[in-house]
Amino acid sequence: MTVGSEKSLPALPAGHHRVGFWGMLLSVPEHWNLHAYRGDRQAGMLVFADMREPRLEVRWRRARRGDAAMGEELTPIPGRQGGMAAHGRDGRRAYELHFPRQAADPLIMRRVVEEFRRALAALGDGEGRTSGPRHAGAWYWCVYGAEGWIDSHARLLNASLLPGATRLTFRLPGLRPRWVRLGGFSRAEQLREDLSLKQFVLSLMPDVRSLKQHLWNEAGDEATLDARSGVWPVQRSHHLAFRHDRAANRIVWRHDSALGQYNAPGSLRRGGESG
Repeated sequence: MTVGSEKSLPALPAGHHRVGFWGMLLSVPEHWNLHAYRGDRQAGMLVFADMREPRLEVRWRRARRGDAAMGEELTPIPGRQGGMAAHGRDGRRAYELHFPRQAADPLIMRRVVEEFRRALAALGDGEGRTSGPRHAGAWYWCVYGAEGWIDSHARLLNASLLPGATRLTFRLPGLRPRWVRLGGFSRAEQLREDLSLKQFVLSLMPDVRSLKQHLWNEAGDEATLDARSGVWPVQRSHHLAFRHDRAANRIVWRHDSALGQYNAPGSLRRGGESG
């Protein structure tokens, strides 16, 4: 069982962390946090900041004829905002990486732009096609320990971007009502102490405690849970997977849920990791 995956992703530079949103993958310095976001798969913006001020704005929109491919050049931004920017596109969208004037460290800017350009090439075009068939039609989402491959046409219902307990909730496409949640807990060693993964999960996730017909499978730092909620004919099936990533001192989890019965193990994790 795995929760999240490094497969098909560029190597992460030392001192950086990954943020994946709407088919984009960025590697930014560890002290830059995702401060705010708006928009959807078509157009929007991410804002990264440290403890003092914004450091990077990533903007995207539908690609137009004449938009250039992602280059390495940084150009000055005229007007009151100032700063430097890099522009580019993939198969669907045009991007601008805007570094405000006060955040214009040339070495950091060039490294972030280079890693973003590499990620565009590795993950394919804006539809989410990747270099491996396992993740075809999927986007890699990653923020504060919540990570996983999600159908590129899924709708992000809500995002709680707390560094200590992140949660992303998606509605998957199709007639069958299906949801996926990705989450992560920071400071796992301190929070878990001597608890088993099951004990830890039940102590911090009350929504899991409410599920019925628990079937736990735990081995060391990984565990899965299959359960149900509701009553027929609106009974829901649930599959949850947990992994204690000791190197990152975090617990990563994924929750797949659908109305009705599973067709086969892993059938709900379309474009994601099988449990």
